[in-house]
Amino acid sequence: MWLCTKECKEAAEGSQTLILEANHDEDMLRHGPYPIMIQERILGEYGHLSNTTAGNLLVSLKHKPDEVMLAHLSEQTIL
Repeated sequence: MWLCTKECKEAAEGSQTLILEANHDEDMLRHGPYPIMIQERILGEYGHLSNTTAGNLLVSLKHKPDEVMLAHLSEQTIL
């Protein structure tokens, strides 16, 4: 699981408006239609923030933003 870097957290801390990537659910990604190579890239050190990581970042901020916009949302869903 990829964690948000110290630099990422510092950049988000105290922001008034935060545009935050919340790209995927890790279990859905691992069991979804994407090839293993794509899964590894997304889950890798320079990959995308998972929904859980994005949520943990927001919870960890001492000075939370007034507004959060989620970007790069996955179009894949479980029916």
